[in-house]
Amino acid sequence: MHVEIDTDGDLVLARRPARNSPPPLPQRPAREEELVLSEVHMESLQPAAGCSTATTFTDAGGQPVVAVQHSMATPLRSVGLQVWRGALLLADLLLHRGAAAFGGATALELGAGSGLAGLVLSRFASGVYLTDTGAEVLANCQANADRHLQQHRQHKPPGRSNTADAVAAAAAASEQASPPRVLVRQLDWLHPPDWLLEGSAALGRDSSSGSGSSGGGAQHSMQQELQRLGTAGMDRFAWQPEDAAALQQLDYLLAADSVYDDVLTEAFMRSAVLLMRYARRHSGRSPRLLVGLERRICFTMTDQAVRAPAYDYWRTLFEAVDGPVEGSLPAGSRAAVAAELEEAAPGAAAAAAPSPGRSGTVAQQGGSTQQAAFPLVGWRIDLASVPQALHPFERGEYLELWELELKA
Repeated sequence: MHVEIDTDGDLVLARRPARNSPPPLPQRPAREEELVLSEVHMESLQPAAGCSTATTFTDAGGQPVVAVQHSMATPLRSVGLQVWRGALLLADLLLHRGAAAFGGATALELGAGSGLAGLVLSRFASGVYLTDTGAEVLANCQANADRHLQQHRQHKPPGRSNTADAVAAAAAASEQASPPRVLVRQLDWLHPPDWLLEGSAALGRDSSSGSGSSGGGAQHSMQQELQRLGTAGMDRFAWQPEDAAALQQLDYLLAADSVYDDVLTEAFMRSAVLLMRYARRHSGRSPRLLVGLERRICFTMTDQAVRAPAYDYWRTLFEAVDGPVEGSLPAGSRAAVAAELEEAAPGAAAAAAPSPGRSGTVAQQGGSTQQAAFPLVGWRIDLASVPQALHPFERGEYLELWELELKA
């Protein structure tokens, strides 16, 4: 006879089922985590879901532009391992403006994922930070950066810019002479490092993140961040003290397909503003934020209509205007933007030039106008003025490009 005893030493007795009682329910197997697959992979690449692959994106003539390793399908928490259309569209803009706008610039990509957009920009910029969070995503991003650097050393990267003037050519030649400086760093939007929070007032509609530490200094706070990440085995991706001086000279921020969850969207925008203010506070610079995204359309039960709720929420976080404030761009960037406007519609460059202090609009939700949560203005870039440079991928009807800056 088999006797079963529980952890307290008591006998476990099998009870006779009650008369007419229903049969016990079968045990439901543990539910597997749902996988998400990027439209880029479904349309163009199409290996088996769940596999990892390396894809070389080319120009229209078939010449390689950038190669990245990525996953085909992942859980939602690991979507940074995939390639998304917003990153490819943003890369088109970077290649279109080229060295005339980005030559010698310092840039940082938020939520870099595979690092595609930032690696394209490194063809022109003097230094690029690729930032994200999560050990697997950061390791993959670092592998792509290493591969990109190795390819740069082996041969000159092709297809820099469609700008034919002497300034762009000289900048491109200068970039070929020395390898790009590409660094991968951990940046958690929900928990920005102390050195970035110092001296900044609370931002956004939820000010619970506070204003950061009041003492110390950027270098001391970076050292604390280094120790914290080192404890977690992530020291390779920790901020170093010398990064502080580099980010004081920040010119551009990049973000691709970072708008899909309201909490993360607000945290992403808060991080962008903190970085912009950090550069302005230390060097007087006014970095620009370039955003490539795809509106995610769905039917909402609340509104009983087809909407893009994540995108709609993002649009409430800044003030939309028609174009950049005259005089706020570096010379090369101002010329590039004016060229895009003129190409889209002759005479539009002059008409779109706003005057300082001009008011714009904030997107509405539920029929009521909201106060913009962040001190940012932004304008939409006409896709007709940005030729497609990367292949293979298809531009969907819901893709958009935006450029944002801090209010004066």
